[in-house]
Amino acid sequence: MEKKEEVNSLIGKAIIESMTQGQLAFLINSLLSLLDDKKKKHLLTVLDKEIADTLSQILDPSDKSSKHTATDSKYQEDWRKLWDKWYNFSSG
Repeated sequence: MEKKEEVNSLIGKAIIESMTQGQLAFLINSLLSLLDDKKKKHLLTVLDKEIADTLSQILDPSDKSSKHTATDSKYQEDWRKLWDKWYNFSSG
């Protein structure tokens, strides 16, 4: 990972750890509202394909070219949490 990407990753993690989901949603909505359509399209070109597909679907649900409403990583994270709950339940 490049130095700039590492710093951005640390900033992102610090933001996630320091805010509630509601605050994060408000922050993301506020940031996206600053971008015009051209800049939003540019943003999608610099993101990871899976993230870009998911964000594209969220920003424009009528866009049938994107199939993701959540990233595979998000699905995996959710399943991991469910299995952890199941393990804690079944071993308790």
